[in-house]
Order: sequence, then structure tokens, then C-alpha cells
Amino acid sequence: GTHCGGIAAAVRNNGNQIAGVAPDAKIMSVSIPIGSNHNINVANGINWAWKNGADIISCSWQTIPKECVEDAIDSALV
Repeated sequence: GTHCGGIAAAVRNNGNQIAGVAPDAKIMSVSIPIGSNHNINVANGINWAWKNGADIISCSWQTIPKECVEDAIDSALV
């Protein structure tokens, strides 16, 4: 996630001769605990992100498709 975040939102004039493709974007981090409730945690993370103003959700993880995750994605899209 850190590498993708840097490509997306690295600030201009940062002394590293690089700028992200959207240097004025703000990044929010959402931690998804791994465990027996993984799919519910993923759904909760997606819901938390869009409810807290995320316009784009980049998912650098993998999960088995479950209805709760699909519902959270649908809610984020709407």
C-alpha cells in the first residue's frame, strides 16, 4: 500500500525529484486485521473509508468473495 500511495499522492517539491500523479490528494490508511472475521473486517474497512470521505479506495489485499464484502463495495460505489 505504501508504494501505491506514493505513486498516487507524493507531494511536489519534496526534494526527491518526484511527484505523485495526484500530488494534492490526501491519503487515509485503513488497517484490516487478519483473523477469523477477515471478510467482516474488510467490509467494515471499506464502509469506514467511504463514510469518512474517501473518493477512491485502493485495495492491496486479497479475500475470498463474500456477500458482506460485495455489499460494502456496492455501498461505496453508490
